[in-house]
Amino acid sequence: GVWVRRRHVWEQVVRKPPFIVFLFFLMIRRPPRSTLFPYTTLFRSPSQDTGVETEPFTKRLNILLAEDNILNQRLATRMLERAGHAVEVANNGQEVLEALKKQRFDLVLMDVQMPEMDGIEAARIIRNSGGSGFDPAIPIIAVTAHTFKEDRQRCLKAGINICITKPFRRQELLAEIERFVSSRDN
Repeated sequence: GVWVRRRHVWEQVVRKPPFIVFLFFLMIRRPPRSTLFPYTTLFRSPSQDTGVETEPFTKRLNILLAEDNILNQRLATRMLERAGHAVEVANNGQEVLEALKKQRFDLVLMDVQMPEMDGIEAARIIRNSGGSGFDPAIPIIAVTAHTFKEDRQRCLKAGINICITKPFRRQELLAEIERFVSSRDN
């Protein structure tokens, strides 16, 4: 974050997509008692960063979020629910497969590294599941911290439609979701 002084108030401005842990500590931190000036923390929306406003979705989606980190679960769930979508959370790849057998989802947003069964193995099973009770053509968006070309190729080879790198912007995620839904409806 960058400290900016405006009208005798110090503000901390977060300009780039921050790491989740940084956001958490930024939200819970209080100013020290010895501080002589008040300060606030501002979070700029993607529309303020890029000048592009995101359009609301025309269709409410039922999204399965596969994420093992609780803080990431809450952040992604809030982001998707604010866009008007229903979100179900799974903690690992095994829970993803169980949830897909019980309920129909429009999209799976899946972390690549999870305990018990990772996202790549879960995607392979989903794609190779002829008639196992869920749609093998369901769009899968992988969320990964790995930015190497080999990691992306591994995801695509497993049947994942696209990879988004952590930390991602809300606008980027919603644009990818809208792209998959509109291409699937056509």
